[in-house]
Amino acid sequence: MTKEAFSPAGKSAAEISKGATEILVLSEAEVMACIDLSQLLDVLEDGFKALSQGKVVNPPRPQLDIPGAGYSLAMPAWMEGMNLTVKIVNVFEANLAKNLPSHLATISLFDPLSGLPVCIMDGTFITAVRTSGSAVLSVRALARRDARIATVIGAGVQANQHLRLLPLVRDFAEIRVASKSFDDAAALARLHP
Repeated sequence: MTKEAFSPAGKSAAEISKGATEILVLSEAEVMACIDLSQLLDVLEDGFKALSQGKVVNPPRPQLDIPGAGYSLAMPAWMEGMNLTVKIVNVFEANLAKNLPSHLATISLFDPLSGLPVCIMDGTFITAVRTSGSAVLSVRALARRDARIATVIGAGVQANQHLRLLPLVRDFAEIRVASKSFDDAAALARLHP
């Protein structure tokens, strides 16, 4: 195959070398608008099945420690028919005192045939719904069908997403929030009347 055959959107190697490659950049708001939570759990389940069947290349994540500040995690993955994906999550707990999120993520997608960048997107929301969605999948699979009460431990970002996703798997009469801080639990509950 020629280099042109590997080029996205029919761009030639010469065009790419001159900066003609367009990279889609998505903000957190744009990412949120693209995700349909009603489909999320089925997509996650399919992904976990593919992973367990050995169809996903997903090496152990390296960690880069930043002394006195935080750490960075790199999570590459690839599956046939999909883009190469690398998620970087930066965890800086001191950000909370600055009114910033402690976990910040960026996801980069690359063409699997050429390695050219395709998209760079905010990954913070995706990380939150993927992590919470994984737990909610266990509720869907394991909780009694007649379960009427669920409890979420903690009142942070993950808990917020749990409260959005749990009603998709059961008709809970009540979802309780347990947190070290009553005020945090109450504030979260007010977001989900």
